[in-house]
Amino acid sequence: MQDKPTKKASLASWLSYIEEIHFNQIDLGLERVLQVKEKAGINPDFPIILVGGTNGKGSTCAFIESILNESNLNVGCYTSPHFINFNERIRINKIEASDNKIVDALNYLENKRENISLTYFELTTLAAVEVFIKEKVDIAILEVGLGGRLDAVNIFNPIISIITSVSLDHQNYLGDTVEAIAYEKAGILRPKKPAIINYKNPAPSLVAIAEKLGSFINTLSKDYKIFKTNSNLRYESDISLYNSLPFPKIKGNHQVLNLAGALRCIDFIKDFFPISEQEVIKGINHANIKGRFEVLNTNPFVVIDVAHNQEASKNLASNFSEKKLTGKTIAVFSIMADKDIQAVVEPFMDIVDEWHITKIQSARSASVEKIEKDLLAKKNKINVHKFDSISLAYQEALNKSQVDDNILMFGSFFVNSEVFNK
Repeated sequence: MQDKPTKKASLASWLSYIEEIHFNQIDLGLERVLQVKEKAGINPDFPIILVGGTNGKGSTCAFIESILNESNLNVGCYTSPHFINFNERIRINKIEASDNKIVDALNYLENKRENISLTYFELTTLAAVEVFIKEKVDIAILEVGLGGRLDAVNIFNPIISIITSVSLDHQNYLGDTVEAIAYEKAGILRPKKPAIINYKNPAPSLVAIAEKLGSFINTLSKDYKIFKTNSNLRYESDISLYNSLPFPKIKGNHQVLNLAGALRCIDFIKDFFPISEQEVIKGINHANIKGRFEVLNTNPFVVIDVAHNQEASKNLASNFSEKKLTGKTIAVFSIMADKDIQAVVEPFMDIVDEWHITKIQSARSASVEKIEKDLLAKKNKINVHKFDSISLAYQEALNKSQVDDNILMFGSFFVNSEVFNK
C-alpha cells in the first residue's frame, strides 16, 4: 500500500490512497464510520435530505438541488458515482468542489481516524459533509450509495427521506427479493419525519416498516399527484398546487415521476425555507444530470444511459423505442459481474440488431464471454462483436452507422464514463 499523501499532494494521489486502505471496496455497516464521525466532530447543523432507492436517485437529487439553488440557498449535494472527475460527487450551488477543499477534508479525516479502517465511499461521504460544514451550506442532499440501512450516509439524521423505487439490484448485498431490498431501503426513514415513497404500488413490506417506525408516510398518487397536459405539468398536494410546470429537460418518461418526489420534498422544505412557484419553475428548467437518456448525436441517433438493472432497462427500452430512427440499432454494452445480465438485456432483444460488447475498466466487470453467453441465452441468433474497450466499440459503431441508424450505450455508469473520457 502506498504511503499516506502529504497535505499538498494531489486529489488523484489521495483518492488512490483511500482506495487501498480498507480490505474490501464494499463493507456495509455503520459502526466504523460512526466512530470516525465522532472522532472528527463532523456534526452538521444544517437540514439534511436523504435520497435512496433502486433507480431515480440521481435525477431526484438533481431536481431538488436545482430548485433549492434557484431559491438563493447555499446548497450542498453529494451523489455517486462520478463520470469524469471525482469532484462531480461534491457540489455546492451546483458547482463542483475544488481539489483543495476535498484534499483538506480527506487530510483532516486521515489524521482523525487513527487505526480505524474505512472504505473509499465511507471516507468520501464524511469528506463531503466536512466540506459542506466548512462552506456553511444552508441545506444538504445526500444520495444513498448502496441500500440504505447500512450505507454511510445513514449516519446523518435527515429532516426528509425519499425512496424513489424498490426493485431487484445488488442482490449479493441487499437480498434476492423485493421485500428484503425494501427492508434495506427503509433504513433511511426516521420516526415522525416525512417518508416520501415515490413510486406506484410500493411493496407492502416497505409501508409496514414505515408505519412501524412511526414515519410520516407520503405515497405517490395518494398524498401527492402529478399530471401531464398537452403543454405542461400539474402538481397537487395538501401543501402546493402548481398548474403550469415545465416538462423536465432531463429526458425519459419516468423523469416526471422523479420530479413528483422532488416536489413533495420541496413541500416539506417550505417549513424551513420559503420557496416560490417561480423558483420551482426555474429549478425544473435548469435541472440537469449526465447519463440519463443523454442524446449525444441526432443523425445517427446516439443515446447514452446508466441503466444497469431490470427496472431501469425496461424504462430505457420504452423511451428508446419511442425516439429511435428507422435504421438499425447497435448496442454498445458492458456491465458488472454481479448484475442479472439476462434481465438487463431482455427488453432489448427485439430492438438491437447488433451488439458491441467489452469489459469495463473495473475489477468488478463481467467478462466478455459471460456477457456473450447471457445474450445468447436470451436469443440464440444474434450479431455480437467483441472489443477491447468501450471507446473502440463505440468508434466502430459510429464508423458503420448511417444517418438513420441508432447507437445505444448502456449497462453501467462505467460505460458512460469511458465514453466521456474518450
